Amino acid sequence: MAKKKKKNSKLNQRIKEYFDGDPFDVGIQRVESHTLSELFATLGFYDIEHNHDVLVKTARMLWSEADSDFRSDILNFFAQNHIIYKSQTPSEPSLDRDDKLDLLIAQLSVSDDEALYLKESFATMRSKKITILKIQNKLKHIRFEVKKQKSRHDNH
Repeated sequence: MAKKKKKNSKLNQRIKEYFDGDPFDVGIQRVESHTLSELFATLGFYDIEHNHDVLVKTARMLWSEADSDFRSDILNFFAQNHIIYKSQTPSEPSLDRDDKLDLLIAQLSVSDDEALYLKESFATMRSKKITILKIQNKLKHIRFEVKKQKSRHDNH
């Protein structure tokens, strides 16, 4: 079992070469219907509907079958074509957590104390998981807590 998992992991990494770094399920969407039809013919599937959505869905199903040799065959097909299916989405520059936090916090109007609290709140989160929306939500929460503390203090 572990050997099969390791083999699939290697295939998962190698297929990314042809999908501009994206995993199979994302990259396969960029492959034209004609090429997908050729892929299925190569794999021995002839009675498949030649609709792009159906072809993509079927390719994903074949790829996801862990006990299947289809992954190797699919990888070999793309390797023989020598085509890289480029992603259309611009890749974000890889920033370290502190730089990303500083960049996102700078887009908001926050006090020094709020900025410090936000940095502490996201100190253990992976950089790519940090989004402006998460920071905005945390800021709302911080401000609510401050307001709640202030009203408690004013009532005593």
